[in-house]
Amino acid sequence: MSRARIAVLAIALLVPATAAAPAGAKTKLKCKVVRVHGHKKKKCHRVQVKPKPRIPITTTVLDGSAATLDFGGGITRTVGLSGKLTGYIPGTINLKADTKAFLTGGSLSVAPTDFFSDGCASPVWARSDPATTITLDKTKTNTATLHTSGLIESDANVIIRAVLDTRPENACDQALAPTGYTDSTAFVHLHGQVGSGGLLSLELTADPYPLTLNACMTPGTPAYPCAGTPTTYQTTATVLLKVQLSLGNPTT
Repeated sequence: MSRARIAVLAIALLVPATAAAPAGAKTKLKCKVVRVHGHKKKKCHRVQVKPKPRIPITTTVLDGSAATLDFGGGITRTVGLSGKLTGYIPGTINLKADTKAFLTGGSLSVAPTDFFSDGCASPVWARSDPATTITLDKTKTNTATLHTSGLIESDANVIIRAVLDTRPENACDQALAPTGYTDSTAFVHLHGQVGSGGLLSLELTADPYPLTLNACMTPGTPAYPCAGTPTTYQTTATVLLKVQLSLGNPTT
């Protein structure tokens, strides 16, 4: 074997990282113009792209959080909310600039709430089931921004997956039965101000906004879509969230 081949083999064994990037690593093409025998030629090679750090963020929705729904005609219902939303802050935090976070996951639970009643001895004929949840619409961008002034704003696209325990109105001899689920979408703009509690105790509110709610009145299985035609309610919603923010260790 020639000395040249031995040298090439030694380099390949000693510095294998220069031959290929690790599996799954992102790379980009880097090119430069060089002269070969007086002629310009473009020479390219792939280099590994260093991933940008991310700071995980968790938003915990505390006791006292609620959404109020105004159905009109004097019918107003308030439902308790709890749960966690997760996301990340891209890059690093600069205290002299606004900090923007992206919300990517998590779920909120809705406390069982009596919605409609009639003249029966057990008057409630429509109650929210514990299977009702609120999640982020992951097909859209959801953000939260902490401004240098202390103002916090969040824009969230959510999916309300509602399940009811219901019976026909005025059917006093029938017990409540669960329904299949219906999905309703909403865009919620929340705002608040950092106070003496810092990020550990924040209150975020959503001013009244129109909300179309789809409700299933057909008995079914909560894990499956409504078996009948949903009933649509035009409501006006307001939201109060008492939250605690926490940051994780940076990741890449």
